[in-house]
Amino acid sequence: MSFNSSDAAKDYYNSYARHTGFSIRIDTSHESKKANEKTKYIYVCQKAGVNKKEKVADDGPITEKKIVRQRRRDYVDRTHCPARMIVRKTSPGHWEVVNFEREHNHERLRKFSLTKYLKSHRDIPAEEKEFIKLLHGCCITTTRAYQIMAELYGGIENCPYTEGDAKNLRVEYRAKYRGKDVKAMKAMGGKDPANIIIDQEFEQKWQAFLDKYELNNDERFQHLYDMRHCWIPAYFMHCFFPFLQTTTRSEGFNAVLKRYVNPKNSILNFVQQYKKIQQRIFSKQDFQEAATATKVPRYLMGHPMEHQMKKAYTRRLFNVFQHELQLSSSYYDVRVEEDDLIDVVPYRRCPDLLYGTRTFRVMSSRVEGLYSYTCCKFERDGVLCCHILKVFDALAVREVPDRYILPRWSVEPVVDSGVEVDANEPLQEAQITDHGKHVIRYSRMCTNFNKIVRPFMADDEGYAIVSKQVSVLQSMLVALGKK
Repeated sequence: MSFNSSDAAKDYYNSYARHTGFSIRIDTSHESKKANEKTKYIYVCQKAGVNKKEKVADDGPITEKKIVRQRRRDYVDRTHCPARMIVRKTSPGHWEVVNFEREHNHERLRKFSLTKYLKSHRDIPAEEKEFIKLLHGCCITTTRAYQIMAELYGGIENCPYTEGDAKNLRVEYRAKYRGKDVKAMKAMGGKDPANIIIDQEFEQKWQAFLDKYELNNDERFQHLYDMRHCWIPAYFMHCFFPFLQTTTRSEGFNAVLKRYVNPKNSILNFVQQYKKIQQRIFSKQDFQEAATATKVPRYLMGHPMEHQMKKAYTRRLFNVFQHELQLSSSYYDVRVEEDDLIDVVPYRRCPDLLYGTRTFRVMSSRVEGLYSYTCCKFERDGVLCCHILKVFDALAVREVPDRYILPRWSVEPVVDSGVEVDANEPLQEAQITDHGKHVIRYSRMCTNFNKIVRPFMADDEGYAIVSKQVSVLQSMLVALGKK
């Protein structure tokens, strides 16, 4: 037999080995000093040769210091197996088999599905490595990724590698980013986080915590307490953290993060996954923009502000505004000092759990159009709360002042700086990347080929037809590769 490269010869012998139940390795190779290239390879059975002899202590009793702790591993018992194939390069692009030993001196595997556990057969094709890498990038677990690949092969028994190999591949990918985190965290421009959010009932729990663990005189915890305005929500209610204030909401966001990241991720990988969360958010934003442009919302109360905010807000924010407008009917107002100070009191309790039975105070200045209130919803979420809307109603304010309509929630299109959009330019259809197209084609071909040939593998004539066509196809593709 002859081959056009040493790799082709190795692949052939390895394929032969898998179908006959053994594993191979390269025993030795010969390099031409003139051409400075390999001219001969000897491929042998994995059990060729002998095992290294274990060292035996002969200098007195074994002590703890003499014991070398090693991982408990099984090893291949080499038996001087004579099976081998030797190939030699006779001319450029031409390798010939000069020696072939078929017989083994040991038992071989008789079940084809077990051969994938042998070392030389546990290789993941390059295309599948890219596909598994893509699945890892989408935070799909290794077990799930392996199950997907097994489905493409028509079952785990047909997949030519193990779940452990897929796990090792993920370790390999992570190793590429190891040590690069510090050089990357530059993404923040050297700036520290402005705020860190946690949930506490803070003052009482903090003191109880210090008392329990006897930390009242600990300088580190005193320092944390001194900077509490940076990390306790009660101290930055006026800061803009839209729709992320209650425990349920923050825990909900944590659940979103956990679908994309885990504690084993590097910081660089965390940033990459966070970008995917952003992309998902932007996608939802586009959906809301399309809904705003193509659909008309229902008016729930017929209030003039509904008509105003329908034109001003995106659909999602208009729904939030409508909800607050409905909640305003749960309150009545009590004038404290003429028109400047008003308490907004619930009739019984507000349906919104965040508000409950609390009374909120609003300070108004109609002349300047300024209003401040204790719940700080506008500062936090950028949307007016039901309490200020109740005051608007009491003061006969029929339109929301412009200062309380954030551009962030506006339906006005966002234009990138320096970029102009030609209204006459036709819409461009998004195209899948070449890499994505390659992965999809490969997985589709694997699935289709498996569906076609699998029913005929038990039939000798069917197997012969498939083998013949595969050889023809391989020749055509090799010829294409040379072009």
